[in-house]
Amino acid sequence: MIVKDPGASATKWSTRASAAQATFLAGVAGSTKDQATLAANAENLWAQNVATAAANKRFSTRLLKVGTQAWKAGVAAVGGTRYSQGVGNAQSKYQAGVAPFFAALTSVTLPARGPKGSNGARVDAVVNALMAAKKANA
Repeated sequence: MIVKDPGASATKWSTRASAAQATFLAGVAGSTKDQATLAANAENLWAQNVATAAANKRFSTRLLKVGTQAWKAGVAAVGGTRYSQGVGNAQSKYQAGVAPFFAALTSVTLPARGPKGSNGARVDAVVNALMAAKKANA
């Protein structure tokens, strides 16, 4: 069996994939499939595959194989620009995500503050409000 040189294959993949942005965007925009429902319906398969990978130590093995330096190199190469762009693009999602929790916190009436070490009821009030908001927005 004839197998291509890994370097040549990587170069070809990178060149073609880099030029495919418009095709990728058009494919997503033109899709008639309900991607969210399809993904949700595959939850059991996802869970099974994650469990298998965990049982086989694939996650930790691969992390340790590439190491911290690969992570740092990736962040140094592209992380900065992608981070700020991603944060900017996600501002409205962040706002929508935290709004129910901020609203829940504003509705909390905290019990009076007591001596140091006896304010568990204040903590409980906050935790209960946040958990109720999480369940309501799940």
